[in-house]
Amino acid sequence: MKLSFDVSDTQDETFFGREGSGAIEYRERTFESECFHNRTAEVLDWDTESFPELFGEFIDEKGFVSGDLLYLRLPADDIGAIRAAEAAGFYFIESSIIPFLKTRHWDRHSYERYVCPMVEIDDERIGEVKEIARATFRGLRFNLDPHVGDQRADERYLRWLMNAYEGGEDICAIMHHGSVAGFSLLRHEDGGKTVFRLAGMLPDLKNAGLGMMLYASTVA
Repeated sequence: MKLSFDVSDTQDETFFGREGSGAIEYRERTFESECFHNRTAEVLDWDTESFPELFGEFIDEKGFVSGDLLYLRLPADDIGAIRAAEAAGFYFIESSIIPFLKTRHWDRHSYERYVCPMVEIDDERIGEVKEIARATFRGLRFNLDPHVGDQRADERYLRWLMNAYEGGEDICAIMHHGSVAGFSLLRHEDGGKTVFRLAGMLPDLKNAGLGMMLYASTVA
């Protein structure tokens, strides 16, 4: 199983500074731009020690304006890059980890007690899932960014979910007292590969052990 959180459909681009001052690799995020009603891009890499100056050229040459959003991800131990980004005007939002799960070696029996039946979501229950999607991602970076805000960030996750559902991807849910408690969004690909795209849990049911049930049941 592969974990995926990328909803971008654009290609990487490279900006070259004036007089060989360096280069910035970036990617326009059309999905976020549509959700946030601005121009959003991710800075992927740069190859100069004078990043603040090069970044200023980049902003001017590419026509970014007030209200647009640019973000980047950096290793926590790369102090030089972090300081260069701060000098260019970036501010810290969140720390994150990337989990990997080798399902070929996953010991199902160790998690057997957490596995429960799952329900495949259809049009009759998609409304419950939408309500979870509106409320469950409040701790992620776009919600935490005061320049985005909850309303626009919530819209992003809801549109992501509905685009996937209407495109034929599967939503499987665990139930609690007859209602949807949590869901997993899955995309099945050729070769027997499944991409784990998104998961959400009712905020009122956090810390009740249902999150483990959701993930164990999805993988099982």
